[in-house]
Formats: sequence, C-alpha cells, structure tokens
Amino acid sequence: MNVSSALAFALEGHHPWGTLDVANPVDLARRGWGEYRLRVYPPGTNAAERRALTFHRRWPVCGGIAALFAELILGTLWVPSVVTVIILSLYFSGIAVGLAGTRGLRQQVRSITVVVTELSGERHRFGDVALYEASVRHLLELDRRMSAGEIVHVQHEAGWAVVYNSLESMPLKNPRLRFSL
Repeated sequence: MNVSSALAFALEGHHPWGTLDVANPVDLARRGWGEYRLRVYPPGTNAAERRALTFHRRWPVCGGIAALFAELILGTLWVPSVVTVIILSLYFSGIAVGLAGTRGLRQQVRSITVVVTELSGERHRFGDVALYEASVRHLLELDRRMSAGEIVHVQHEAGWAVVYNSLESMPLKNPRLRFSL
C-alpha cells in the first residue's frame, strides 16, 4: 500500500460504496452478542462526501483521544481550566461540523443490520440475514472485479446502485437515532 492509498483509506474508508462493520468474534464470545452492519452510500457519492462521512463517524473517538493528549501536554504549560475549555470547545465544534456537513447525505445513507446472539452454545441471527449477505457478497464481488480490471467505474457504480435500491429507505421512528451514523 502506497502513501496515497493509505491516506485515502484513512480519510475516505475502505470502500467507495460505504462501510461494513463486522462483529469481533472475541466480543461475541464475551458478551454473547454482536452486530454486523452494512451502510451503503447513495451511488455517485464522491471522495469529498466520503471524507465528510468518515470524519463524522470517526471524530468522536479520534477527537476525544486528541483532546486527551492535548490536555496532558498543554495542561502543564498553561492554566489547566483554560486549556480544558479550549479543548472542549474544539471537540464539540468538530462534532457540530461533522453533523452539519453531512446532514443531507446521512439521511440518504441506507443500512442493514444483523444481530447475532450466542447463548448456551447456540447462535441466533436476527434481521434480514439473506438480504445482508447477498448485499455484502455483491458489493465485495464488484470491488474484486473492478480491482481485477474486469469492470470499469461506471459498471461498478451501476452494481452499487442495485444494492442501494434493494435496501429499503425506512424512516427512523426516533429522530435522535439519525445521529448514530
């Protein structure tokens, strides 16, 4: 992996079509449940929009870690209470920028979640497992074929649109959940 592809991965994510979150098997064994989630961006989502969505998704953790280190370093140089106010202001400004910058796009993102529970040695899956597995398989196959040069970008995006359209756009009953993306 060269520097430009590593930078693109860090800023835009691994796939142009969205994100794939897979449950950690260790967590599944420990907690007894895990979550598999596929988020599919609207076809035609460009690199800048992917960067904005990735920023929105990663800022709470990355910004929190950066704030902790900034507090440790700057807190010894300046008055700690002033440093804390500045850092918290920057942290919450990052959240606000992420929310405002992706508001329209986040509402168009479609997702499907499958929850897996493991109790008494039995594994149960909840959600539309068949749709989830078919969607993931199709999108990963599209990526493989494009990497191999079998299809071009337009064909990749057309296949991505098929998956996007197969996922229903379900309105959220709880408006606070809109910010969970």
